[in-house]
Amino acid sequence: MDQVQVLLQQLKQNYILEMPDRLDKLEHLVLALERDGFSDELFHELYRQVHSLKGSGGTYGLHVLTNICHPFEDFLSMVGNENDLPNAGFANVALAYLDLLREVSERIARNTGGVFDIDKMLEDLRQRTFAPRFHAILVENSTTVVKLVTRILRQYQFRVAVQDDGYVTLGRMLGERFDLLITAQEIKQLNGLALIAAVKMAGAGHQMAKTILLTSNSITTPSELGPDFTLNKNDQLSLRMHTLLKSIVQDLSTSH
Repeated sequence: MDQVQVLLQQLKQNYILEMPDRLDKLEHLVLALERDGFSDELFHELYRQVHSLKGSGGTYGLHVLTNICHPFEDFLSMVGNENDLPNAGFANVALAYLDLLREVSERIARNTGGVFDIDKMLEDLRQRTFAPRFHAILVENSTTVVKLVTRILRQYQFRVAVQDDGYVTLGRMLGERFDLLITAQEIKQLNGLALIAAVKMAGAGHQMAKTILLTSNSITTPSELGPDFTLNKNDQLSLRMHTLLKSIVQDLSTSH
């Protein structure tokens, strides 16, 4: 093992050893928010630390931690938009995610190895976290479009995860269940058409998420691996999104 690998392994071990303290700090923030009510400063610090934990887990090859932090971050995004901690069941859900992170990090520290069978536990947490019936992932760089589309999706009982990176989104769709993918054409790493094609190829033979491509330009889309629907980003986007979602929700309600 060369010096670089030795250093990386040492950093990983330090990271694992520091995990209980990091989770204690997160728990302190959650309890402070539960006790004192919503605070922009405390809430953004909590979100920042969860986001950092997600990224560092991937850096050290501890992807199981990243997989837990993804939906945890989605939940915080939802609560942050609503500013209504009690009605969102904030403390119970946040502490449940922290308990799962503790359990997994303790197993890593004990070097028990093996595959972490947390899929069902995550699904149970998602069901507790998100009252909506359906799950959508929105890939978009524009804050204005994200706010518009997210607001409409929630009217149709969708829980919304927001990303701006096509490659990260593909990874999430391979590991999580989503009923709907909405993506802009111009996004990081993979463009919208490439993302949709990759999702359809990876999901061949399985129940497929519906796909919507958002574009500002007129483009030709392939038939088999192209989007199910294409919407232009113009002043008709809101109206057409409502019309389309009515149809999609009707189909999803039949298939669920």
